[in-house]
Amino acid sequence: GNFVHRTLTLIKSNFDSRVPDVQLASLDKESAIVVDEVNREVECYIQHFNRIEIRSALESVVRVAAIGNAYMSAAEPWKLVKTGNAEDMNRARNVLYTSLMIVHRLGILLYPFVPQASTNILKIFSENEAKVKNLNKEQKAGAALDLAGMKPLFHKLTEEEIEKIKKHSGKIA
Repeated sequence: GNFVHRTLTLIKSNFDSRVPDVQLASLDKESAIVVDEVNREVECYIQHFNRIEIRSALESVVRVAAIGNAYMSAAEPWKLVKTGNAEDMNRARNVLYTSLMIVHRLGILLYPFVPQASTNILKIFSENEAKVKNLNKEQKAGAALDLAGMKPLFHKLTEEEIEKIKKHSGKIA
């Protein structure tokens, strides 16, 4: 949830809620490596689902999000956009385009596990349903994203909510 929110917030504030002007075929080297890593994990997800290895499929989703989070944290696009330097802005566009692609894939991959969160992500891209055939869909540079009313996908549980869950479902390990 945090990776998704950070990506969308940065795009909203720095690119007027539009897909950064980058093409998948022209990504910088670091971004292309991340895309390859995500693609491998998406393939694992599909294989796990086809074998009805649901827990392993979910672990693949978590790894995709972790890849995106690590990439964004290392690249620090929030710093790049502030420099005003053309090279830094190009790098920020690459990072945010790649992150947005990962967000889109997460929207599809999450559907079997958290359909409401998946639907909320896909609405941003004007998509109504999670289709595996759209996993490799390239986002059109400059396309408007529906970021109105954007809020975090999940809220942090309060101590009271945690206690209520513990009472209802037993001890959480």
